[in-house]
Order: sequence, then C-alpha cells, then structure tokens
Amino acid sequence: MSRLNFDNAFVRDLPGDPEQGSRQRQVLGAVYSRVHPTPVAAPRVVAWSAEMAQVLGWDAADLESPELAQVLGGNALLEGMAAGLPMIATDVGGNSEALEDGVSGVVVPARDPRRLADAILHLARDADLRKRIGTAACERVSRSFTLEACVQSYDLFYRGLLSGQRPGDIAHVQIR
Repeated sequence: MSRLNFDNAFVRDLPGDPEQGSRQRQVLGAVYSRVHPTPVAAPRVVAWSAEMAQVLGWDAADLESPELAQVLGGNALLEGMAAGLPMIATDVGGNSEALEDGVSGVVVPARDPRRLADAILHLARDADLRKRIGTAACERVSRSFTLEACVQSYDLFYRGLLSGQRPGDIAHVQIR
C-alpha cells in the first residue's frame, strides 16, 4: 500500500442533513448529520496500527496512556505541544492562536477531511518535519503558554492600560 487515497465518498455521494449543529432532532431522508465537535469526556485509543506507531516513534505504553488519548481526542493541544508532538488541529476555537501553521503545528480548515488527511500523511511521511514542528511546538509552549508568560502578559497589559494605551495597541499582549 504505497499510496493512500482518502476519498470521502460517503459524504460526497449520500444525502446529508441540511442543518448543521449539535441539537437533537429527527433527521429524515439523510444518512448523516454534521455536528460541531465537543470535547471527548474520556477518550481512549481503541485501535492503532503498529506500523504507524513505529513511524511516529510511539510504543505500546504510549498508545495506552490516558495523556495521549487526551491529545488525540483534541482535549489537550497545549499538552501535546509541550510534549514535543507535531500537532495537527482544525481551525476552531483558539487552535490557530496556539499553533503557528507550518511552524509549531499544522492548522487545517474545520470540516475538511481531505485537508486533514493530507496533513496527517504529509507529517507521517516526513520525519524531519515532524521533529522540527514538535521542537518548535515545545518551544512555543515554553515561551508563550507557561504561567510565567501568562503573568508577564497580564502585567504588560495592565501597565499599558495604566499608561493610557488602548487594549488593541498593546503589542505585548499578542501571543508570540
């Protein structure tokens, strides 16, 4: 299997619910509904490929760890970055603020399975890129998302306000 092809024929060829959202409803004449993702309460890794785990440098203990399940379940983006994992996230919530696309992670459009699959394959095939992104992600968390960095940002923000600056003009508040 030298080349994987992700063809989302299910969504392309079958009728879907025209309404998007997570509210409960009866759906007639459709075989699927698009919903907005919500955090997974207790994610678990239930199946994996030993071959892909080897490519990613994971062993059985990694695959059975609750922490990795949280990361893969989308509940722990910063924790994954801090662990040096090359993270891929959809452009929802604050994900694009946490990750610098192409530098400290990969951001793909929400609800675009083809782009997500392409990003996964691209990272899976390039060990050097995985290492560079993972290292940059870890450095970004250390630089911008520690308690010390957060306190420093608040301090600079309030000092700027006290000196008469408007909130949008205080450059140090921007995530670096």
